[in-house]
Amino acid sequence: MEDWRVWSSDDMVNWTDHGSPMGLDTFEWARQDAWAGQAVERNGKFYWYVPVVNDATGRMAIGVGVADSPTGPFEDALGHPLVENGEIDPSVFIDDDGQAYLY
Repeated sequence: MEDWRVWSSDDMVNWTDHGSPMGLDTFEWARQDAWAGQAVERNGKFYWYVPVVNDATGRMAIGVGVADSPTGPFEDALGHPLVENGEIDPSVFIDDDGQAYLY
């Protein structure tokens, strides 16, 4: 894939397509493979962690998009990968004490 899409539902039966608020072109350093990611809200911002291929190294890396709304638009929060060790399909957990973890 080359982009990610956002869908929402009030009843888990009827869905609204909000289009694509973020794609590979959001990350100037990425070149392919918009795989499964996860978005999370923290301190009034929405962060979307996504696995992509780093153009410079050819390895899988995690990019972070940030937006004021879960429907975007998202922009590259860092300008470079958060981590690059062959990771895919990140998941985020925020503990009761506010500490965030990336799995």
